[in-house]
Amino acid sequence: MANIKPKELKAINQARTLISQNNALAAKESLLAYSAKSKLSPYGGYILCLSHALLGEFNHSKTLALQLLKKDPQNIDTLKLLGSSYHELRDYSAASKAFTKAVNINNQDITALSNLAGALKEEGKLEEAEKYFTSSLQVKRAQPAALTNYGLLKQMTGNLNEAILLHQEALNYDNQNLTMIYNLAFALSEQGSFDQSLEIYEQILKITPQNIRAICDVSQIYIKQKRLDEALSLLDNAKSINSNDEHIHLNMGVIYKLKDQFENAEISLREALRINPNNSTAQYYLSIVTGDTSIQSSPEDYVTDLFDGYAETFDEQLVGELQYKTPTLIGELVNKYISTDRKYNILDLGCGTGLAGIHFADVSEKMVGIDLSPKMLNKAKDRNIYDELLATDIEKYFNTYDFKPDIVISADVFVYIGDIDSIFSCVSNAMNEGGIFAFSTEDTTDTDSFRLKDSGRFSHSETYISALAKKYNFSIAEQKATTIRHEAGKPIQGKIYILQN
Repeated sequence: MANIKPKELKAINQARTLISQNNALAAKESLLAYSAKSKLSPYGGYILCLSHALLGEFNHSKTLALQLLKKDPQNIDTLKLLGSSYHELRDYSAASKAFTKAVNINNQDITALSNLAGALKEEGKLEEAEKYFTSSLQVKRAQPAALTNYGLLKQMTGNLNEAILLHQEALNYDNQNLTMIYNLAFALSEQGSFDQSLEIYEQILKITPQNIRAICDVSQIYIKQKRLDEALSLLDNAKSINSNDEHIHLNMGVIYKLKDQFENAEISLREALRINPNNSTAQYYLSIVTGDTSIQSSPEDYVTDLFDGYAETFDEQLVGELQYKTPTLIGELVNKYISTDRKYNILDLGCGTGLAGIHFADVSEKMVGIDLSPKMLNKAKDRNIYDELLATDIEKYFNTYDFKPDIVISADVFVYIGDIDSIFSCVSNAMNEGGIFAFSTEDTTDTDSFRLKDSGRFSHSETYISALAKKYNFSIAEQKATTIRHEAGKPIQGKIYILQN
């Protein structure tokens, strides 16, 4: 600061004092008043840039940071401020680039390391993000924000035990931070530790009784515990806090649907859609309770949230409680049509935790699994049978990758997709000649095509499957009627199809 003029230095020091007093607006005005008469030095420009950022004026802070970096591209503080501005503007790729430059200047800077990890996490580059979280915490462990963000990354990948430990460690350093307390409560809920989670939510609601997010989370736990009346009462009371919260009405609609009170469900779901017409989950549930036959598939975010929530206990619930045997049956039927003397390229559509894939590990040359749920994919990764696992939907996969499978399997996936014409087309175009396409469906006799059932799952008729097979040059080698699973103690009938091209 040796080259800064005395009057500017006075303005800068005044601005820094005001910032320390949480008065960024006055700090900005002080520096702008000076800059109207004289040009600010780079350091003065940085403090002005910081003032803009603290006021949430991130476009201004971004623009000013870029100007400053033209003159001093190696200024690590300005690079970090630029990265933070991009992050707040949700341009995570640009944020990552700015923080990477900062890390390249000083790879021991914990702010640059942890912020780079956070930006990479938002980009979905989870393995890279983990590397930088680890690096930052190796330099200094006592970083509650980095610890809790690392915990959130672990939640995204389904490592809930590690996530909980990280959230607890973060709270050791900052035990009054409500966001960190909330993160711990939510992670415990995802793990299925409902009693512990509810205890923490109770603490949160004592401090912030009008916390709608926490109230809705508690209602979700009650739903999972089948305490539907308690959940409904909680949400009904929450309407007095904010009657225009879409999540309150959506959750009430789901509960009424579970109680078979479809008229009340429709009222709540329509209210959720009045507040947010783009709420695809509310629209989906409304289609279920009104018998709307126009819906073609379950929304991606609905399916992702559903299976992310099930990932921790998926195998136990399906195989144990619901007597789910579809993956085993698909494996047994496909084995009748393949040779044990060769290896095959295998594509597992909607692979989940790998319950179907395990039946093909011994004959796999290369096995690729795709699923919408990152947490299910993490469980599949633990089986160590897949060569590649991708978080994407089916059509996006075929439009992006050029893997040529010999066998395509899809166990209990089409129950979330009504119109599967385009999937048949994709499989037919991608598959090697002489390949096998094996999948399951739930039965319907109410239509010649497909139907959305009250359960929220799609059923497909034999006529529809036969027509698609013919259209895309598949022969039906075998179709087997079977009990797909049990629901409310009752068997759900379906079929397993083995198609050849």
